Amino acid sequence: MVRLSHYINEAEYVNTPSEGRYEWLLSLWPGSGYKLDIFGVYADSEEDALEKVVAYCERKGYTGYFFDNATDEDLDNGYAYYVDATMEGANCPHCILTENLDFEMIS
Repeated sequence: MVRLSHYINEAEYVNTPSEGRYEWLLSLWPGSGYKLDIFGVYADSEEDALEKVVAYCERKGYTGYFFDNATDEDLDNGYAYYVDATMEGANCPHCILTENLDFEMIS
């Protein structure tokens, strides 16, 4: 498996270094095709990074990343993540399929 840091030059950054202590790369599948999209984000934790990216995607209209019809069973079985990014500016919480998400802290 190729490390996400290999794709750092392709990353779409969602914020600036002043918004978090660590630099993260997140890959998300956009809902179709064979390519993962890479997002760079400065955040204090994995959870913080995911919330910032989800809020950014919602603002940009990138809705293919969301699996908002996830059931409680999907969440309980680890099939989907529930992400409440409202504190980061999202209009509502969203779900993302776990198989469509990867993290790497790069600094």
